[in-house]
Amino acid sequence: MLAGLLIGAVLAGEPTAIFCQKPNGLVVLRSEHCKGKETPIGGLNVPGPTGPTGPAGMCWDCPAGPAGPPGSPGPQGPIGNTGPMGAPGSPGIPGADGMAGSPGPTGPNGPTGPTGPAGSGSLGPSVVVTRVIVATNIPSGGSISGTLQCTAPDRLLSGGYLVVTDRNNDQNNLSVVLNAPTDILTWSVALVSTANTMRVTLTIFVLCATP
Repeated sequence: MLAGLLIGAVLAGEPTAIFCQKPNGLVVLRSEHCKGKETPIGGLNVPGPTGPTGPAGMCWDCPAGPAGPPGSPGPQGPIGNTGPMGAPGSPGIPGADGMAGSPGPTGPNGPTGPTGPAGSGSLGPSVVVTRVIVATNIPSGGSISGTLQCTAPDRLLSGGYLVVTDRNNDQNNLSVVLNAPTDILTWSVALVSTANTMRVTLTIFVLCATP
């Protein structure tokens, strides 16, 4: 019966013949629409519903399709770890010479020169008299001093001193506070140490003349 309906519909060229399925599973062919509880499942000369997507093909040697459009840039990645310290650079060019320093302190007076010839005055020949004083371990603020006299009736013409230290730098530690006559026959010398001084040799000399 169904086969006859099918053939008749095909021969008649009905474009609107529809297969309708009843609730009990029976399929009938109707000319226009399915009835109330029937479900349309296709028709003659009418494309059926699209079936489900089939599985992916297994064609391993098929040509690849065209490349798709490039995707949008991804988010920026996190900052990487700090790399190891590089090797030190080569030394730079030496700078220009600095300014000269200020002059150093004035050194002690040098020794008195040799006695000159006797003058034409009333005084007689002159003579140099010396005295040596040695002091050791002079503390800062300490002093070394001495006096030297001409023997009467000689006259004191001039005087002076000479300082020698075991260490060269100790010369800078000594300051002269007195180097002058203190009466008509006596010459006095006094030095003060501004730092610890190991050993000092003080030589006092006077120039005496006979009347």
